[in-house]
Amino acid sequence: MNKDELTTKISAIGGVEKDVVTLVLNIYEDVIKDALQDGKDVTLKGFGKFTVAKYKPRTCRNLITGELIPIPERTKVKFKPSEKFM
Repeated sequence: MNKDELTTKISAIGGVEKDVVTLVLNIYEDVIKDALQDGKDVTLKGFGKFTVAKYKPRTCRNLITGELIPIPERTKVKFKPSEKFM
């Protein structure tokens, strides 16, 4: 399901105009992104938890050439669904 299909379904179930649902969903995404960029976890009871994982810089080796390749520090967003969600 893509975002357009999701907004259409929410609009149909909730009896709300699709434009309003799209606006609320966009704000919802922005709030979650902002919280994660600030290093905060986002927990949605009954749905799951978004967290930010930081990975230290490291060095890898190209298996073909044997050259060492530096991998910079990076962050990733992780999601763990709640037990009720599954």
